[in-house]
Parts: sequence; C-alpha cells; structure tokens
Amino acid sequence: MTKTIHAELTCIVFRYAIQMVHDGAHDELASLGLTENSIRWIASLTEADLQRLKEIRFSAVEAWFDEEALKRLQPLLEGRKREEDEENELLRLGAHLSMMRHLCGMGGAEYAKRRRYLGLGDTGAGRPMALNEEQQQRLWRVWQDSAGQPGKARYIAIGRCTGIHLGCVWSQIQQWENASAGSGVGAAESDGLNGGGT
Repeated sequence: MTKTIHAELTCIVFRYAIQMVHDGAHDELASLGLTENSIRWIASLTEADLQRLKEIRFSAVEAWFDEEALKRLQPLLEGRKREEDEENELLRLGAHLSMMRHLCGMGGAEYAKRRRYLGLGDTGAGRPMALNEEQQQRLWRVWQDSAGQPGKARYIAIGRCTGIHLGCVWSQIQQWENASAGSGVGAAESDGLNGGGT
C-alpha cells in the first residue's frame, strides 16, 4: 500500500491530533503511535504550518479501511438512518417532547434541533386538544387494528391513517391506559396500550 495519501486527509488527521492535545487525550494520541516529542511538535503547529503540509509531497500518516469492520458498520448505519427517519416522521405528525422522550429517548435540545431542521419550529404546539367522540372512536379502532406493530411504527401508522395530531393521540392513549390501570385491567392489555418497544 502506498504511504502517500491525499494532502487534505493528512491535514484532517493533524487537526484531529491537535484537537485531542487540547482535550488532554494523551492516551488516545499514544495509541496512534505518537511519542511525547511528536505530540508536543504537533501541538505547536499553526494554521500556516498546516497549509504548508499540503504543499509538501510527503506524508507521515497511513490510512486504510478494515473491510470486515465495514461489513459490520453498514447495517448499523442503515439501522440508525431508519431510526432517524421514523423519529422525523413522528415529529412531522405532531409528536411532542414527552412522547419523543418515551419512545425514542430524545432530550429537549435534540427535540428542538430536529424540529428546526425539519422546519417545524423549536417547540411543539403546546397542550394537545381533547378529541371529540367520533375521533376517539376512530382512534380506538385504528389502535386495535395496529396491535402488534413496534411502538414508533404503530404511532406513525395511526397518525397517517387518522390524520389526528400525534400529541392528541398520545394524550388520549395515556388517558385510556391510566383508566385501564385504575380499573384493574391486566398487565398485558396495559402494555398493549403503551405500544410496546421500538
């Protein structure tokens, strides 16, 4: 394998090393094969020095891909993309923060950031409106028909099918769940109301 790599990649690696020096990550730097002398020298490099590196046709950095690791990485990355797509769809359908926290483990900062990215504003629409009787009946039918689907997929299907804001859906489901728990309904049915896992 050639030891000469693209100048831009060399600068990226040097910038990464400089950042680790600033973060005090000396163990990580040592694991990259750097001695204390090399670490001190890299830490002293200026932006002008990094630009000069691009002009020198010499590299002290080697890079390669681990094919077996790539095979393991691909499904992990694809799985995370599917999760993000589901999360984004929940937000588009009106999921509020408490719902996203419960279903996805999403915190407030990420919730606001993701909503901004999707053009939905920083926060949700406030307290969900109560559903009328016809909406409740429609929601109950769709909820029963969607039993067995994973939690996030189930709520997405409900939002698409009913057109009801997911904040309202979540609020109504929680009311049903609380009422069922208070009337002694079994744990299995209560879990069904909660929508299961992801």
